[in-house]
Amino acid sequence: MNIQTAYRLSLKNIFILHLTILLGTTSLASAQGNFQISNGTHLMLGSSHLVIDNCDFNNQGSMNAQSAHLKFTGDNDVLLTCGNDSIPYLEIQKNAGTKVILGDDLLITDTLEFTADFNYLDIDGNDLILESDAAILSTAPNKFIIAGNTGEVIKKDLSWFNFPVGFDETSFNPITITENGTPDTIGVRCLETAYSNGSSGPALSDAVATAWLISEKIPGGSDLQTSVSWNIVDEPLGFDNTDCGIMRYHDGDWDLPVTKMTAAGGTGPYALNQSIDSLGLIAIGGESMINRVQLAFRTFLQGPFSATAMSDQLRSKNLIPLTEPYTDLGYTHVGRGGGETIDPTVLTLSGEDAITDWIVLELRDQNNPGLVLETKSALIQKDGDIVDLDGISDVGIPVLDDDYYIAIRHRNHLGIRTPVDHHLTEESSTVYDFTTASSQASGTNPMADLGSGIWGMYAGNADGNTMVRATGPPTINDYSNLLNFLGGPTGIISNIYSRQDFNMDGNVRATGPPVINDYSRLLNVLGTPTNIIFEQL
Repeated sequence: MNIQTAYRLSLKNIFILHLTILLGTTSLASAQGNFQISNGTHLMLGSSHLVIDNCDFNNQGSMNAQSAHLKFTGDNDVLLTCGNDSIPYLEIQKNAGTKVILGDDLLITDTLEFTADFNYLDIDGNDLILESDAAILSTAPNKFIIAGNTGEVIKKDLSWFNFPVGFDETSFNPITITENGTPDTIGVRCLETAYSNGSSGPALSDAVATAWLISEKIPGGSDLQTSVSWNIVDEPLGFDNTDCGIMRYHDGDWDLPVTKMTAAGGTGPYALNQSIDSLGLIAIGGESMINRVQLAFRTFLQGPFSATAMSDQLRSKNLIPLTEPYTDLGYTHVGRGGGETIDPTVLTLSGEDAITDWIVLELRDQNNPGLVLETKSALIQKDGDIVDLDGISDVGIPVLDDDYYIAIRHRNHLGIRTPVDHHLTEESSTVYDFTTASSQASGTNPMADLGSGIWGMYAGNADGNTMVRATGPPTINDYSNLLNFLGGPTGIISNIYSRQDFNMDGNVRATGPPVINDYSRLLNVLGTPTNIIFEQL
């Protein structure tokens, strides 16, 4: 049967019209662009193969598709409205760049197949539901399901399934979901990008430009493994796909544990395969999105300290480097520490918040304080506050919430650490002030008495070892190190960022008034030339 004109079935009086198509291929075409099953009409399709050419398909009555194969062809976008009746086999083979758009929810019981390039099934605000045994065939970056509105692609009794979805025709971002527990009914739709407030607000600058909303249709809990895919065009400028992870929007914030960070597979498209803790909105985040415990610590450096604060002469003379100096000095960072950089504007801050220098924070094992688990280069202000790389914020360190000992190191001062471990979290900053008492640091005489009840880190450690001294072999003698650097006791080196600059004024010298003389500063630290001060880490 070949219907070349509009085919409209309607209820006549009290009779219900049954059209049964048993054999062959039936092509339905309409000059009005609409094939409609009217209200009160019942259509039985049997095992037919229906070709819908340039027609909307609108079921306002009822339809028994049985094992029918419904195929859409032509060169126009068309609307598929099934009136909540299911279709066993839906095939899309339209001309390039055209779509079949759902007008209501659709249940497919057997197969959805794309057999032509640049074809799309746009579910709009409706749900595309797939029975437990239903399959989706022949998808590719130019033929897939557009799920960028409120409608979801829903798979019943899912144990493993690939959702070939994208936000629009230009973004193919399939997601594969594995249920490690009891098979579940899972829905998926796409967002255009990952936003700061989940589904709203500014787009995140360090996240792939797509996101997936995963929902559970039968409550009871899920144990899901996900594999998500994206293309290079989805990545923002500077995004590092060798260091990224699947993050989830939870309790008003994006959650990306450092344990999720890894290199993406593939060479474009890229893919990540990771478990997720629970359902909801997920996306791909970069290094800046990692969960970080927050610290608000304070200490003083004895070298530049005077009265109640430290000087910022290194900053005012433009001598502080924009990249942390500790790696080049031979310090071994741990974890994600090392290579931190700052923007030059950070060094324009003045007053009590002016930057004095770089320091290093160490998080140490709660059961073994000698074991360093993570390091972070940070900045110290004139008033002793230790701040993050923006020069003002509390320091964030990418580790899991837990208990840690915290140590502080400086390039020419002896290190200190907390005498007990502290619980660090990302929700709020842990506040700690070393300056209020010697007992705030671990060990015997671990800090210098700076006067007026103020304590700070011992200066004068020119060689970066574990002691300050002005006697003994040259290899361990800080005064010998100073003289060697100067080339003699009368030498002066100006405008330099150096370990031998004990008072941190930007000059290295062993002569002149005590206020500018680094050897005088060393003697002031030691008290007597023969004294030795040991680090208490």
